[in-house]
Amino acid sequence: MVNNAGIWYPDDFLEVIEDEYRQLIAVNLEGAYFGSQTAARRMIEHDGGSIINISSIAGLFGNGNWPTYSASKGGLTMLTYSLAHRLADDGIRVNAIHPGSIETKIAGDQAISPEQVAAMLEETPLGRYGQPEEIGGAAVFLVSELASYVTGESLVVDGGWTSWR
Repeated sequence: MVNNAGIWYPDDFLEVIEDEYRQLIAVNLEGAYFGSQTAARRMIEHDGGSIINISSIAGLFGNGNWPTYSASKGGLTMLTYSLAHRLADDGIRVNAIHPGSIETKIAGDQAISPEQVAAMLEETPLGRYGQPEEIGGAAVFLVSELASYVTGESLVVDGGWTSWR
């Protein structure tokens, strides 16, 4: 099971309204919770499996520019660790992937200025956006036999962004 649904938008903590908060939490956290619950029931019937939660580097540190998103992804990180503990006896491994800036449309049609792009790339040691296939490769590893002893882990795929924070 790969919990990959996610939405993001910048928010001002003092301006967020309940409906915006609830929508982001519902997509980024509740969906993964109940999707994992359904998947785990099936995996138990079939003697195990693997659950991967696509979190974010924002799930590892706070960011005042998008506190709702950070809260949702931080919750997803803790859900990963909790489920790894809870489901290990059932042969189910649970891990998280924490992407950095990946070239996707998570922000919808929101425009990102050339200055914002340049600043992000300057702070990323590899100096580029990650590609969706690179997240896919991390997921393939986590579900493979090569990772059969890996559970409750956070695999950061961010071009080195968090390594010097």
